[in-house]
Amino acid sequence: MENKAKQVYINANVYTIDRDNPHAEAFAVDAEGKLLYVGSQKDAESFIYEGTEVIDLGGKCVLPGFGDDHCHISSPESVDLFLEHRSDIKMREQFIADVNNKHPENNGKMDYTDCVYAAIMDYAKEHPEKEFIHGIGYDPVQLTGEEKKVGLMKYRLDELGEDGPAICIFSYTGHDLVANSKCIKQNGVTKDTKVPYGGVIGKDEKGEPNGAFHDAAMGLIELPTNINRQMDAIKRFQRIYNAAGVVNVQNVAGNGTVPCPMAGAWKLAQDGELTIRLRSTTGYTSYNADTIVERCLADKAKYQSELFAVNTSKNFIDGVFYTLEDWPSQPGFHGTCTWDDEEKFKKAIIDQHKAGIQMHFHSYADRSCKMVLDALEEAETLYPGKDLRHTLAHIMTIRPEDIKRMGKYGYVAAMQPSWFVKAKDAEKEYYYGMIGDKWDHQYPFKSFIEAGAIVAGGTDYPVSVEYKPLEGIQVGYTRNSLIASHMDDPEYLLWPEERATLLQTIEAFTINVAKEMHTENTTGNLVAGKYADFVVLSDDIFEVDPINIHTIQVLKTYLMGKEVYSAS
Repeated sequence: MENKAKQVYINANVYTIDRDNPHAEAFAVDAEGKLLYVGSQKDAESFIYEGTEVIDLGGKCVLPGFGDDHCHISSPESVDLFLEHRSDIKMREQFIADVNNKHPENNGKMDYTDCVYAAIMDYAKEHPEKEFIHGIGYDPVQLTGEEKKVGLMKYRLDELGEDGPAICIFSYTGHDLVANSKCIKQNGVTKDTKVPYGGVIGKDEKGEPNGAFHDAAMGLIELPTNINRQMDAIKRFQRIYNAAGVVNVQNVAGNGTVPCPMAGAWKLAQDGELTIRLRSTTGYTSYNADTIVERCLADKAKYQSELFAVNTSKNFIDGVFYTLEDWPSQPGFHGTCTWDDEEKFKKAIIDQHKAGIQMHFHSYADRSCKMVLDALEEAETLYPGKDLRHTLAHIMTIRPEDIKRMGKYGYVAAMQPSWFVKAKDAEKEYYYGMIGDKWDHQYPFKSFIEAGAIVAGGTDYPVSVEYKPLEGIQVGYTRNSLIASHMDDPEYLLWPEERATLLQTIEAFTINVAKEMHTENTTGNLVAGKYADFVVLSDDIFEVDPINIHTIQVLKTYLMGKEVYSAS
């Protein structure tokens, strides 16, 4: 019989995130992992037959599986060295203490910069079998001495010479890397190498590369590809995400230069080992824009399945402020751009739109947002009627008229709600240097929703420390810190006028991520006919104090009706 269920879940407190059927007591799942029914427990019982597994959820809260609108699987390979302290103060202090303890000969006098160098070289010496070492995680803001001005340099990473490994280490922000001399030589970078616009190659007094590469210049350093290590990276990543309740993931190329691990993802999908629904991007910047349509269409044709597909390009529009001379721009119009040829940029956008390619833009400030939307509007005029849902990620500041354009064309604002906290002290100074008097009016949210844009929620993990959607939901809803004493605690409260409702914030992390991924017909909310992608939570998210949402535990995570995580 068509209505026979493989599992029926009863005694549940289900928030479907479906406006037509917002709450349910039970749901039935078929053998393909799709929802047969979502509604009352009495009616769900009609789907029970001999062999149906009946699962009592004990009144626990159920939500659709969470999504992440913008993150980076550490790729193209699983990193060898992961400096997990990143920007967390307590973890950074422990990191410094641990490295100093490992090197008593320095009498505990190594500062943060010394410790990063030492940790990298310790790893290299402990793994003499490695010909290449790829790492991630140092914090460029915490560097001291000359490195504070230019970034980590190659000299202290050259200790093992030509007989040692090539070394390439990324900052946790993803906007900087350091390469040792062997790695630089392998990539053919010399003092005569042209610096890509929007990037910086650090130079010594003789004009030779000093090992520091920033933003667009990072694309000059290629990482070797190994499908097994790609698979290891994805497996590690999906374990972390499943434990946080995440099943839908938009993975994007790092700065348009570090490619997504497509071959590994495809192999896992074919082998039935993916426990996330993964979408990836073909990356590009200004220096390889001429080939983006060809490359993106080739990836799109090669990788298409329910759990893994490539349908999108990633364009790196603006970088961190210290890589370009014109930041900040004139008062009232902030930001910079990694493109020096606006006509070339516009052509790349129009060509991709014409070809039916969804575009995902790294676009922080109002200058780059306007530039993107101007080009997209011209593309829409030339080739109207395409439902591509082009996406602008991060959006720290944007003009009100451009928010309206986002809504007019149904574009996606890929936000990271865990960032919606007022900056203080040095961080405040940092932001003020970028966006001037707008520093306390960052990250609009409610305005996008009211304009009709698709507002999706995500993390930018591992660039950002936060990767748990429940933390993002709390901060995004309250626009206050996880350590706030109450929702309106003024110390970290950021622009409360931009608060959306709790339901809208949850929608950002569920159905709206699915819309960004063009998968809303199969996932994103709990509706009959869609896949049973859901999480079981320890507490009712609509009943707890908003400042305690982050304390809710994910008990179980399901993808296509299959349990992919259990807290037990």
